[in-house]
Amino acid sequence: MKVALLSSFLLGASFAAPAPDSHHHHHHLARRHQHQHAKRDVVIVYETVTVDKNGKTLGTGSATTTALQAPVAPAAASPIIPEDAVPLPIVNVPQAFKQAENLITAANVAAPTAAAAPVVAPTKDTPVAAPAKETPVAAPAKETPVAAPTTKKAETPAPAPAAPVDTPSTGNSGVGSLAIDASSGASVAKPLGDFVPPTTQFQDGKLACSTFPGMYDGVVALPNLGKNGYNSIQLGSGDYEQTDSCRPGYYCSYACQPGMSKTQWPEDGQPANGVSLGGLKCGSDGKLYLSRPSVPYLCQWDHQAALVENQASQAIAIGRTVYPGSENMVDPTFLKPGAISPLSVPDQNIFKWRGNPTSAQYYVNNAGISQVDGCAWGTPGSTLGNWAPMNFGAGYADGIAWLALIGNPNNMQGTNFKIKIVSVSGTMNGECGYDGRKYTGSSATGNGCTVACKGVCKFVMY
Repeated sequence: MKVALLSSFLLGASFAAPAPDSHHHHHHLARRHQHQHAKRDVVIVYETVTVDKNGKTLGTGSATTTALQAPVAPAAASPIIPEDAVPLPIVNVPQAFKQAENLITAANVAAPTAAAAPVVAPTKDTPVAAPAKETPVAAPAKETPVAAPTTKKAETPAPAPAAPVDTPSTGNSGVGSLAIDASSGASVAKPLGDFVPPTTQFQDGKLACSTFPGMYDGVVALPNLGKNGYNSIQLGSGDYEQTDSCRPGYYCSYACQPGMSKTQWPEDGQPANGVSLGGLKCGSDGKLYLSRPSVPYLCQWDHQAALVENQASQAIAIGRTVYPGSENMVDPTFLKPGAISPLSVPDQNIFKWRGNPTSAQYYVNNAGISQVDGCAWGTPGSTLGNWAPMNFGAGYADGIAWLALIGNPNNMQGTNFKIKIVSVSGTMNGECGYDGRKYTGSSATGNGCTVACKGVCKFVMY
């Protein structure tokens, strides 16, 4: 996604008109408005950007603003962090976002749902907050002009120690226990158990660029894309040119198993024309090198904050966009009936496109679509890939996961299954669902809905 900025996903966005052979990425800008007593509302500006198959920006839709209350810290939790102790991730608001046309207050959230199953076992890399008891929230905010954000006040969530308890089963019948379809040709030579940290560090200058680095922890080979296993190969100059072979001067990107993200992209060399570059660098000697040497592992776990479950009667293919990279929706999560998988929830500060925070975007195909067909660039009217009927959004900021259902303007026909976001552990504010035709729940608008989750929440397709 062209930058999904997150502290939350807004829905109710004004979408740009679909262009042939294009898809839409969403910019999200989270702002906090100061109030007395250190209480803050999260205000999200949501903008749609149309890009073509090569990641080139074609146009920008109108922006929309929303406010959503973050989960309130339980009474027994640690003291609330003072306002001045939490630096805001964004200070200067781009002019494009200030010109929002409609303020939608998605803050009409119900009280947090009761805690369900135990929290997923945390790791040292991605701690998860301890389960929180049910906590009432303030009354819903009314619609208000953009210049005057809702006066609803949200408690800054207090940090709480994680509780190491049982991990929910994420068994699948794909590659090992991974939500990947082996019949597609996809393979993971060194799969990791859920949230088991990687141990194999990449060695610069050892592998030829023509050799896919599938021998490293969590790396997924995608031979069906015709790029020797890579998911994106881009010229390092920032031109929109892409190729099918990894050769000197190119960035060669790779997929990671569900719940993980790739770690490699040039932190100081992103093009000024809007293209995002990601992957290992193919050097002039024809060998692969880390483009982000500060992280020696090729894949890393994102925040342990979301799961996705398939309760439908047929398999469902979900394609995550390659970002930074080509932004094609080819990184697979393939769920057979009854399967559960981690869903990557990246930190909003992990990658900055033009200084903006980021998040993950997923294209959700109708049930019954194969991984090969669904996790690829589709054709107009096909309902596949960038023409899939649904988007999931996921990002993380200030200890809160922001999870969303987002309508795809390329395909307004609806899904052949229903979706809901539910709390697994901790506290969830907002209600968000989709009945196959319209969005439901307290945070629903005509184009989607969002929830704020402190703990673990789950996308359930049924």
